[in-house]
Amino acid sequence: MIFFEKEYREFIQRQSLGADTVDSYVSYLKSVSRIIDQDITPQLLRSERDVERIRAQIEDKRPAGSIANFRSAMRQYVAFVEEFDQPRLGKRGMKIGFIGLGIMGRPMALNLLKGCHEVTVWARRAESMRPLLDAGAKGASSPTEAARGNELVISMVADAPDVAEVMRGVASAEQAGLVAVDMSTIAPAAARRIGEKLAAAGVDFMDAPVSGGEVGAIAGTLSIMAGGTEAAFAKAKPAFECMGKNIVHVGASGAGQVAKAANQILTGMGVLAVAEAFAFAAKNGVDRSRVREALLGGFAYSKILENHGQRMLDRNFKPGFKSWMHEKDLNIVMQTAHELGLCLPGSAATAQMFNAMVGSGLGEEDSIAVLKLLERLSGQE
Repeated sequence: MIFFEKEYREFIQRQSLGADTVDSYVSYLKSVSRIIDQDITPQLLRSERDVERIRAQIEDKRPAGSIANFRSAMRQYVAFVEEFDQPRLGKRGMKIGFIGLGIMGRPMALNLLKGCHEVTVWARRAESMRPLLDAGAKGASSPTEAARGNELVISMVADAPDVAEVMRGVASAEQAGLVAVDMSTIAPAAARRIGEKLAAAGVDFMDAPVSGGEVGAIAGTLSIMAGGTEAAFAKAKPAFECMGKNIVHVGASGAGQVAKAANQILTGMGVLAVAEAFAFAAKNGVDRSRVREALLGGFAYSKILENHGQRMLDRNFKPGFKSWMHEKDLNIVMQTAHELGLCLPGSAATAQMFNAMVGSGLGEEDSIAVLKLLERLSGQE
């Protein structure tokens, strides 16, 4: 992949080079990317030294085209970066720490690099950091180091205890003016407690959970639901814009997590509803794909029916959002509802289905594998 391919093409075209030359330069860079197994980014190619380092890596691979052509294509990218880095490639100079590089965190951090922010990463497993380091990020040895010297630090980890742990490290950096953003999904009350402790340490905290799954994280099209002060939101917004499209400041601390919990109610019940509809159709001997096609044209239409419904038909249960994570999120909903004395019968039933999924060994599969559980319970396997 070539970051800013469109802008790179425009840069070459302005030099009165023919369309064939433009296409060949882009083709050469894509070949380089495949050979070295790295994206072509402004961080990767910034100087003649970078060109020569990569030339040495690819010389023995004998790609189509001469090494001189590859060198020319790379040099043009260096020139492009030099000209466009500040005015066209975004908000360079923002220093961001990123903690947690799993299914969601890794592509989110890569998109911050694509936005030309300076990114320092930390993860419990050193191998999780390698793709980010190869793309131009700096590595940290701890959450404290990931926060030190940065304006913004973002965490994307599994659950509230993990958030609390990494944020203790962030606070110990004693970084003046730091804004800490947690983009994990945790209970609203837990987010407020963590925010209070960070405030006491002089750190402005935002909870900003996301929706959109791995696909949205890779594409940079996540929905981001933020809770915190206006000042913290304004500071974090340039980073949010690299990772998401629908970015909403919902309210004060904890409000982002309330919105995310509401999202999980809707998506959890929606996935279960589609799975039940498909199980119902199949048990009646009717083609599920035809039923889905009919439903897509009426009030039953939903993104879940369109996207996840097709994946159910394809039996594609590869995790974009694991069942155990949806179980955790619905348990947050039920815990919060219990604290508030709130009756949520649909959410309770859905939570029990996801509990059963984890208990029956489906926890590592995508949440749409609830269809498999229904099939098992109704003798449709």
